[in-house]
Amino acid sequence: MIDYKLIESQVDKILGKDSSGHSTEHVLTVVNNAKQILDNLTEECNSDIVLLACYLHDVDDYKLVGEEQAETLANTRNILSMLDISQDAKSKVIQIIENMGYSKLLKGIRPTTIEGMVVSDADMLDGGANGVIRCLEFGFSKSRKVFDVNIMPVLEMDAATYRTIESPSINHFFEKLLLIKDVMMTSHGKKMAQKRHDIMIQFLENFFEERHEDCSQWLELLNKYK
Repeated sequence: MIDYKLIESQVDKILGKDSSGHSTEHVLTVVNNAKQILDNLTEECNSDIVLLACYLHDVDDYKLVGEEQAETLANTRNILSMLDISQDAKSKVIQIIENMGYSKLLKGIRPTTIEGMVVSDADMLDGGANGVIRCLEFGFSKSRKVFDVNIMPVLEMDAATYRTIESPSINHFFEKLLLIKDVMMTSHGKKMAQKRHDIMIQFLENFFEERHEDCSQWLELLNKYK
């Protein structure tokens, strides 16, 4: 039996103090998302592989540990070494983590197993109300503006630009978050993503309408995402 309490404690040592939207709280939300998708799957799927990858998916995130460690997955491998599971299971978890994430998607890299698809969807589903908070948290951690009416989002994004862009937080909705519902890989994930999409649309609509500047150009752009 996999000791998930041990895993959570190890993840918390790495992410517990994070204030950029990649904390243990985010990890637990992703785990919960995955459980909901698993409950609605018709395909055969190894739930332990899914949950392991969910718990570990951010412990080597390049935004937190740098590009070099992100490539080696040092924290992931270290935690997996503490578990009494097969080498095959460890390899499957690592493969999922190596093939998920939005910057990987922009390179055309996507999970190929049902387990990987569930984990990818569960991670990207941390949008909606949580997504609004996480987006702002990340921006604050990088001392970025929340909004600048004169800085429009980059709508044609490649992986290199995504990894280096430092635009205001509101732009991130147009550059990534409002695109999530169209890249879901499971049927239940798509349903969950649509609900979160609608929440973000409503938030942004109110945000622009309440601003003191003329945000008509932003509202016009937002209508294209509805």
